[in-house]
Amino acid sequence: MNTCINCGKNINPDSLFCPFCGEKILTAITSANDDKTEPISSNADALFVKKTISKKMFITIICVVAFVIVLISVIICEVKISKAESLYLQSEYLDAYSEIEYIPSLGREKLIRIKTSYHAGWYYEMYLGEKQRGMDDDDDYTDGFDWLTTGLHFALRDINSETKRLNSVERDEYQKFIDSYYSELSSTFNMSKNEANAFSEKMSNHDTSEWDKLKEEWLDDNFFTKNSDDYEWWK
Repeated sequence: MNTCINCGKNINPDSLFCPFCGEKILTAITSANDDKTEPISSNADALFVKKTISKKMFITIICVVAFVIVLISVIICEVKISKAESLYLQSEYLDAYSEIEYIPSLGREKLIRIKTSYHAGWYYEMYLGEKQRGMDDDDDYTDGFDWLTTGLHFALRDINSETKRLNSVERDEYQKFIDSYYSELSSTFNMSKNEANAFSEKMSNHDTSEWDKLKEEWLDDNFFTKNSDDYEWWK
């Protein structure tokens, strides 16, 4: 009887495979009765080493690829954040938000402010665009008043909401835009802060389909009529 070099069990000399472990017998087997060990051509150890090396190489390649992907993602995110910050400083809040919409804020104040500016200041951005194009007639002023009063209404609603739960940075950003709405309503339409708050409350008590009528009535009673004779439209 001969002995399998893989499992050590006795097998028949004529066997091509070990019946116990399946090891392939290529040439000779160690004989239990011989004093000498004949050369064995089995490459089990070589295959084991090769498989181990291949597995390690595969894991290494996966890790390198993952690292490269993460690195590229970080670089892309930083580029987008930089672009968003530039747009934010130019009062282009919608485009700034679009750049970082899917980037987690992770407590970064810069990202929180940019994202909040979209919700709190989008209407203000629309008003600034109207103003920069030139407010030359009643329709322009009607649109400008619409942007300001609607933006103020939603900003006041959000900052006073018990369910929205704004953090300190978000609340500060909202307040910045609320102050801007007040300022523009006062300087352009001679609407005081108390009047603006009262008008926002009035909007809350009416359906959104009635808002245009409310705004037209206020402008007719408080702006267009008072300035119809001696008001010089500024550009």
